[in-house]
Amino acid sequence: MEIVKDNAVLTIEEAAQLLKLSDSFPILTATENGILPFIQIDSEKRIIGKDFNDFLSRSRSTSTNGKGKQGSDQVTKNHPKKWKDLKIKAGQRFSHKWPDGTVENFRDVLEGTVETKSGFYSIKIGFTTRRASGEDRERAVVFIDGRPIREFCGADDFEKSKTMASVIKVHGKQVRSVDGFPPHYRHFKVEPYNKYITGPYASSNLAIFCKKEDTETMVEHALIRQEELEK
Repeated sequence: MEIVKDNAVLTIEEAAQLLKLSDSFPILTATENGILPFIQIDSEKRIIGKDFNDFLSRSRSTSTNGKGKQGSDQVTKNHPKKWKDLKIKAGQRFSHKWPDGTVENFRDVLEGTVETKSGFYSIKIGFTTRRASGEDRERAVVFIDGRPIREFCGADDFEKSKTMASVIKVHGKQVRSVDGFPPHYRHFKVEPYNKYITGPYASSNLAIFCKKEDTETMVEHALIRQEELEK
């Protein structure tokens, strides 16, 4: 399949436009997952025409022959977890007082321990309802050793999909789509936050997505932050 000349040089945005995509994120994802080769020049990425054509041919073949998926699903299967052993079970409701004095009550509690290369940590995940982006949404907070580390917010269709999202931050800063995936997050489902959560002040930066029952993803997301805090 030849869409462009083999010696053409494309930007991420130009490749997305050729495929009539609404945004360039799927192309960026393909480069980050190693599916679409690219050349890195300082902070800019360029795609060679031949690599782009080959990528489309492989994608077409994969989507029609039923032999499997490429991309993040394949990476997820083999990724190394942040822990050696995670033990978690249903816990009791509890309250947490935030620095501004607000007291929040948590239900659907899960608690336990996790063993990592750094040692053992106590884990607690609590769910509540909090207003965000213009409406009341399901909220999950992951506590490590009693400290709130990461939060997840319910998507617009949470009642149906049970999907939750947490904005990715590295050293306290949100990660933009153009920055690419932080290495620790390449095996997760990562997309712009406002693709699933819309409304006032909804971030357009990258977020990790999972189902409400996917406690392993929530814990690992929190452990990545914990590891950062300990460095």
